Amino acid sequence: MSSPQLYYTSCERGLSGCTGYQFNAATPGVDTRVLREVERFTVYEPPRALPPDEVHRHPINLCYSPDLGGAPVLSRVVSSGDDPSGRPGNYFAHSLVLDEGSETLPAELWGASFWTDRPVTDPRLPGITLPPGPLDRRRTSAWLRDRAEETVRGLLVSVDAAIEGGAPVLLIADDEATAHWVAALSHLLPPPLARRMSFATYSGNPEETLVHVMGVPPGTDTRGLRGRFVVFDPDRPVSIAPPPVHTASSAHRSFTGAESAPLHEALDTFEEGPIPEACPETLALVSLLVHAGVEGTPALWAASLPYSSGREGPLSEWRPLSAAAFLADGSFPAADPDLRAVRAWLPDAVAWLAPGQSRHLLHRLLDADPDTPHDDELARLREVAHRAGDPEATERLEGLILRRALDGIAAGASAPAMVPMRSAWAKEEAGARIGALLEGGLGIVPTPDRAVELLRWAGSGGVPLPRSALERYGAGPVAHRISASPPEAEPDRYLTELLAAHSPIRRGVAHGLAVLPRRNLARLAAGPTGALMAKDREPATALLRELRMLELREDDPPGLLRAVMDSRREARPWAPPRLADHDLDRELLLRVWGPTPGPETVTAALSLVDGRTRIAPDVGDWCARILARVPPRGFEEEWHHALTLVGRLMLRLPESCRGLVEEWAPVGAKVAALRRAHGEEGARLLVSLAALLRGCRPVVETVALRRVCDRVLDWDHRLCARVMADCPSKVFDSYCEEVEERLGPIERAHGRSVPPLEADLAVRVFLTALRLGAEPGTSGEPGVKGARVGRPRGGEGGERSAERGRTLLDEVMGPSTLTWSRREAASVRKAFDRLPEGQVFESWARGFRDRHGQGGLFGRFRKGARRA
Repeated sequence: MSSPQLYYTSCERGLSGCTGYQFNAATPGVDTRVLREVERFTVYEPPRALPPDEVHRHPINLCYSPDLGGAPVLSRVVSSGDDPSGRPGNYFAHSLVLDEGSETLPAELWGASFWTDRPVTDPRLPGITLPPGPLDRRRTSAWLRDRAEETVRGLLVSVDAAIEGGAPVLLIADDEATAHWVAALSHLLPPPLARRMSFATYSGNPEETLVHVMGVPPGTDTRGLRGRFVVFDPDRPVSIAPPPVHTASSAHRSFTGAESAPLHEALDTFEEGPIPEACPETLALVSLLVHAGVEGTPALWAASLPYSSGREGPLSEWRPLSAAAFLADGSFPAADPDLRAVRAWLPDAVAWLAPGQSRHLLHRLLDADPDTPHDDELARLREVAHRAGDPEATERLEGLILRRALDGIAAGASAPAMVPMRSAWAKEEAGARIGALLEGGLGIVPTPDRAVELLRWAGSGGVPLPRSALERYGAGPVAHRISASPPEAEPDRYLTELLAAHSPIRRGVAHGLAVLPRRNLARLAAGPTGALMAKDREPATALLRELRMLELREDDPPGLLRAVMDSRREARPWAPPRLADHDLDRELLLRVWGPTPGPETVTAALSLVDGRTRIAPDVGDWCARILARVPPRGFEEEWHHALTLVGRLMLRLPESCRGLVEEWAPVGAKVAALRRAHGEEGARLLVSLAALLRGCRPVVETVALRRVCDRVLDWDHRLCARVMADCPSKVFDSYCEEVEERLGPIERAHGRSVPPLEADLAVRVFLTALRLGAEPGTSGEPGVKGARVGRPRGGEGGERSAERGRTLLDEVMGPSTLTWSRREAASVRKAFDRLPEGQVFESWARGFRDRHGQGGLFGRFRKGARRA
């Protein structure tokens, strides 16, 4: 595929349409994010030590980043003297957006013939097919012959660390030498790692050059860069005493046909500072790469890449691949470091290797050295054999593991780590022995730390253990140790592991702790021990989990109640110790909602009941105590739903409350019909409801009138006035209370808030009062709020209606206006705009506020919302 091209410089004509730094030309279709990143990445500052006009002496910067706006980009930046306006310091950047599948490495393109340093007149550039680069392996190898191996090793270690986030590498060398060093690194590193390495052959400002490797001209003062860069002066290496690095002496010979020297050389420190520390795997691979050479590494990586997962990062992760390739070749005996590297890597690599590759490497490992691997290494290799489908290797490894385990036990050592065994006989013997130890059949009951060791050994090998032995161990030693400790004490790590990992032990502990007093058991359940069983689904631990949930009491009472009920229901078939007889009882409800619940709690609780729920008789008493009380205003609907649920579930109520459901049935039906009715039908239903409420319980009367009057407020003012003129006093009182609720202060009891002021409602109430016969211009002083002194208790129709109208204005609506904000008052005034009574309302409201020292209606209204 062709690579898109970009030209960037200071010019008179370009893609921006104006003079200055811009893209002079570009291949169409390049992402704008790439353009922005290339512009930033290719900034060029000429060396300060050289005259600005001696452009031919300025270094060339061949720079590469694997990710500029999401694409790999290679750029060649050169100094170009003065820009079109005569200002010095112009530069030209020729950039290529590389194809990630290209076989040409970026560093190989130093000195390629296609590079240009002149702007063009046509802004549309074609893509370019990359030719082989001039800096190929043969030329790089020839250039490296006169360079010290210590420098190559140090650069490999440092660049590997830089790619993984370490300090960048700074080469004190001219641009061409830097290009050769970068090409050498690219040819030595694994191809995927080489393409991740960003570089710049020249940097005028290293701290602003965000690459892994960069060059600065000889003579540059690098003292201020110590600690932030790994600085190399390849011409002045200074050796230090090294730690030995062992690897197979024939590794290089295996891939290149040339004898390799022993790899005991040091990594070096250079004039400007030490190279990063490297792990043995990295050092071993670096030595192998140096000895293989630039022309030998293709064979090395060609043999190693078949074992790659595609996720390898630093050189330390490539080391096992080279060792595996050498081991699989089998031409020469493998050295211990190679075997150790493959043994550590193969258990993970089996996930991506072909089964044949895994089996071949496994047999090569066992043939080379079957006795040296540790027990855990043998266990992991056995898992490799199983996953690779190799029964022969599985049997061979299992024999080694069993032999070592039996030898250790016979010598009196603790049980060794064990992998799952495919032999049924081995599992049975191991399980029987551990069961006997837990029950003290061998003369001693193991302490928790010893039990953990035994059970780990069994669990790692898939040994089935006798459940009865685990339960008895939990009910005895473990439960005794827990009950003897303070409830708030953290169990030690051995008890924690026993409880967390083994359900039979948890069952035994639950039975053993069930004898404790309930209060002590609740404190224990709420502490760290209870936390270990909080998510358990074992029926035996249901009581501990229930007590923990009730003690901690989260902010979701219905969720808490559901969790306890579900826990009881699920555990009941197994008859765990001290489980409650019912899923729902009064004690549970009091623990969840406290001593003063509201009607909404009845609905929330009974909504969780279904046909499988066991309900205790005392639940009816709990519901009756709540429903017999008049609910707080705003909770009438919840009271109605709660009573409906009580009747539907046919709960047994106490004698004093037994008729409440029957009494509410006709009243509730009448209320529902009235709330659906309109016009004259609603008025007739209200009269019949008032008659039906005579003799009813106060709670039924209050709830019914609240729910009705909330609907009456929406009636036409003429109909409402006619009904209010002749209705019973209790109906009129409830109507007035509902007006206060809807037009009064915004804050309510129980933290509830009403919607914004209903201006249309205020108009209807005022017109209703006028219709009743109130005379706003002659209203007297209002009575004490709540006393309703102006409210009639008898009398003739006309006077009674007028008095009710005055009461509605002076005792209900007037005090509410004192709480309105300016905006709310303005909304009411606007609602009166098209009504002839608007001026009457304004005069009345102004007079009322004047009498109460509040000023005119629109003169001194408060700012903000209504106040409580």
